[in-house]
Amino acid sequence: MSRHASTRVVFGFVRSAPRWLAHGAWIGLIVAVWAGQFPSQAQRKETLDYLYSLQKMDGSFGPSALVPKSDLPTTSAAVRAIVYFGGEVPQADKTRRYLRSCQNPDGGFGSSPGAASEVRTTALAVLALVELGEKDRIVLGRALKYLEAQAKTFEEIRIAAAAFEALHQRPGKKTLKTWQLEINRLRNADGTFGKGGDVARDTGSAVACLLRLGLSVEDSSAAAQAILKGQRADGGWGRDAQPSDLETTYRVLRALYMLKHKPNLEAVAGFLARCRAAEGAYALQPGDVPTVQATYFASAILRWLQNWPQ
Repeated sequence: MSRHASTRVVFGFVRSAPRWLAHGAWIGLIVAVWAGQFPSQAQRKETLDYLYSLQKMDGSFGPSALVPKSDLPTTSAAVRAIVYFGGEVPQADKTRRYLRSCQNPDGGFGSSPGAASEVRTTALAVLALVELGEKDRIVLGRALKYLEAQAKTFEEIRIAAAAFEALHQRPGKKTLKTWQLEINRLRNADGTFGKGGDVARDTGSAVACLLRLGLSVEDSSAAAQAILKGQRADGGWGRDAQPSDLETTYRVLRALYMLKHKPNLEAVAGFLARCRAAEGAYALQPGDVPTVQATYFASAILRWLQNWPQ
């Protein structure tokens, strides 16, 4: 029996079931139809083993077990993916020390110890340290001050917003107003963001950023519909004239999750399953080389799929 045929049987059963049973049966059986595309416990273990294999002696993580070099962005992605897949970061104290060693006197973090501070790496450091239970408020506070002073472009504001949200804080009123103006500068008259085939991606990115900063979204319904319209037949989202990819899908799903608008979750689960490689890692697109970053995107998407607001 095909997947679509089995779905029809499910709906047929629900229509014939008693009213008191129908709602629960519908939820349980529909979830069973597409949740079978979720990774099994054995597959989750494979993913965790893949991530664990990337850790270096100093607690950092690199792109490959065969490559000795590591960096902060890869370490941050690995830490969050491990946590989201239900694992525990080995030698967590060493990992925290490595991340803190990347912080500079200006409060920002570089991509490795001694590297110049950047907005992106600073935000990624905060996100990883939060998952590792960092208690040093001075380290984290200096990072937020750096982000508040240095985030100027939309992409910088977007990642800085994630760090503030992780610490349940907001930037100062002046900075918040400046960031809000920069985000809304990209807004179209109909409430969407971006142009052409990038509307879904750009709208999702902007909406999530506003919400993470605790700001309102004008015409959120129009924004949500634009994102939903961008879902492709393979279940994912992508850039203009490019195949669907996990990074774009991750961006738009965060916005939809926060807005409580539901896309075709079965199709998303199918796309995610096709991005999984044999060793348990995930690639940005089906058949591509898997990466730690793509595996992090997959871990976040799986959490949303399993906890989508009704």
